[in-house]
Amino acid sequence: MGKRHAERAAAVVAVFFDRLEPALRARLVGEHRKQLERDIEAAIAEAVRAELEVVSDQISDQAVLIRRRFERDQSA
Repeated sequence: MGKRHAERAAAVVAVFFDRLEPALRARLVGEHRKQLERDIEAAIAEAVRAELEVVSDQISDQAVLIRRRFERDQSA
């Protein structure tokens, strides 16, 4: 997923830079742009991680419910 996060971050930064005035854009080059890409990539990765954790918890809860229903049905 890291490569996709980096690609998305680069796309976000490109849109951001396109909307800047040319004089400001000229000042924010090189390391500034790279740092912004890294920061956005980290934010994307953290958001994805947090959502995956939520989904993982939901799947785990569903697995417990399925097991309980199965065990209940087997003992009936």
